[in-house]
Amino acid sequence: MQDGKQKALDTALAQIEKQFGKGSVMLLGQ
Repeated sequence: MQDGKQKALDTALAQIEKQFGKGSVMLLGQ
């Protein structure tokens, strides 16, 4: 099951957004 992994990823992204702002998530994703 991938649910736990997906949830962890969502949490990590949310933390990154909080620290660096939404634009940085897009930069890191590329």
